[in-house]
Amino acid sequence: IIKIYSYNDDLEFNDVSDKFFDNKENEMDFYSQHTFVKYFDFDYDGYKDLVPRFSLEDPNDPSGIFNYPNNAYTKDWNNSKGFQYFKYDPTTKKFRIIDMGIIDKIKQGNSGCDQVYYTYNSFDFYDIDGDGLYEWVRFGSPGPYQLSDPPSRDCMKASIIIYKMTDLFDDDKDGVPNHNDQCPDTPENAIVDVTGCEIFDLPVNNYRVEVSSATCIGNSDGVIDLSIEDATFDYTVTVTGVDDVSISGDSKTASVENLTKGTYNVCFKVTGQDDYEQCFEVVVGEPPALSAYINIDNDLRSASINMSGSDNYIITINGFKQRVFGDVFESSLSTGLNIIRVHTDLDCQGFVEKEVFISEDIHYYPNPTERDVNVHVGGDDNRVKVSVFSEKGDLIYSRYQDIAQESRKTKIDLNNQTSGAYIVVLESKTVRKTFKILRE
Repeated sequence: IIKIYSYNDDLEFNDVSDKFFDNKENEMDFYSQHTFVKYFDFDYDGYKDLVPRFSLEDPNDPSGIFNYPNNAYTKDWNNSKGFQYFKYDPTTKKFRIIDMGIIDKIKQGNSGCDQVYYTYNSFDFYDIDGDGLYEWVRFGSPGPYQLSDPPSRDCMKASIIIYKMTDLFDDDKDGVPNHNDQCPDTPENAIVDVTGCEIFDLPVNNYRVEVSSATCIGNSDGVIDLSIEDATFDYTVTVTGVDDVSISGDSKTASVENLTKGTYNVCFKVTGQDDYEQCFEVVVGEPPALSAYINIDNDLRSASINMSGSDNYIITINGFKQRVFGDVFESSLSTGLNIIRVHTDLDCQGFVEKEVFISEDIHYYPNPTERDVNVHVGGDDNRVKVSVFSEKGDLIYSRYQDIAQESRKTKIDLNNQTSGAYIVVLESKTVRKTFKILRE
């Protein structure tokens, strides 16, 4: 990058680049009244050079100062000769003068000066501000004006403009230019400070901080789980309001327990790296009330449960307990009485419980009947309680009857009953059925 500075009697720079650059490519206008130079890749080597404006005849130069017959840049490398241009050297990262072969150096003196100066180019290179980078100095009027090195007031009798070269080369690609880089050989992708020296750092995904348990109102049972990926370091973890936690050796995990509701700062520090710290903010909240909707399909003898309020649940069916991750659970049910209970690890969330009876199938015939009704009872029960009611709800009789094991049959006795409708209820360990019989 080239910036243009004015230069006052106090040796102070003033950035005036906007007055000289006509576009955003850091290229000066070739026919600018003030520059007389083009900044572009003159010899096609991939680096921009500084090339004077000289032409064979310049109608805008009645004095003829910039007219050098047979010594000019014609915008064509092959047909240009007899002048000097300034070629960028990527090794030294400086410009060096390339003489095209006809006009030689001109050494002229000024009061108190005896410095070499290429007068017909009207500029030269000096490290004016002592930063290790050469400034390109253009003299404001043609003539044998020079700068001494280091510059002195006696050799600055002409008005000048300073083109300050800024070295943006970054050999180790750490984002800090070479001339400011105090650690020029930092590893690739290393994080560095403003001086180019490496800063110890670990990726954010090296850490996992998770609230594994919320806390009930008024309790201190919240839990934060901690884990790290890179176990080659020893860690100290500070958590707001509790004792520090250590993760070292082969261990990769730790937990912080007995936490009340609130916001906690969790900070990881690495042993031996005093300036390093990675912090996270974690909220331990109160859990919502448990919600569980239990849907029963009697035909399929199954239960479907939709839950909310936690990320895992404990479901108990007929004494069999299992932990479920997710919000949906399905299970088959046995015949007979089923007790379904849903809860979480936090008692304050409550529980949902439902009793479900899945009856064995029965088949009865004939209906209507003139006297008895045959009933086929599924399952393995040996006895069944038979209750017969009138259509008005009066109990006619109730008794236990055996079920024939081979045929799985029993009978409903309506021999002594008058014509009409009767309600029959069958009950056993695995049977609960009610049906209507017409007595002719």
